[in-house]
Amino acid sequence: MDDNDFCNECFGFILIGLELPEIVQGLGSHLVFKGLKYGIIISLIVIALRFLWVYPAAHIPRFLFKSIRKNEPSPGWKGPLITSYAGMRGVVSLATALSIPIYLDDKGTLFPERHMIISSHLWSFYYFGFPRINASINH
Repeated sequence: MDDNDFCNECFGFILIGLELPEIVQGLGSHLVFKGLKYGIIISLIVIALRFLWVYPAAHIPRFLFKSIRKNEPSPGWKGPLITSYAGMRGVVSLATALSIPIYLDDKGTLFPERHMIISSHLWSFYYFGFPRINASINH
């Protein structure tokens, strides 16, 4: 992880720290665990989809084009495995969730389930981002 990635991840955690009290208050105590459950489900789906996408993307071009088979080494199974997990970031989904407006219109109608959407993305971001920050600090 280079310095820019580290700073971006830290900035994401700062946003979480600023937003989390409002989200928890908006959810209420019984819905925090529901947000955690949705965050875990979203994380597992993203991980599975990432693995399902990276392996074919790494190997199909080798089967289709002889020049790739001839000029480039095979990625094997380890390269796509590392790429599948190492390429995940939660900042984009968190930024998308935070960009949801609080109100739907000028009459003050609240956006439905906004707190739940942001909460589930916060947990997802925590799952993807925290191990990277921890690893880069320890190395």
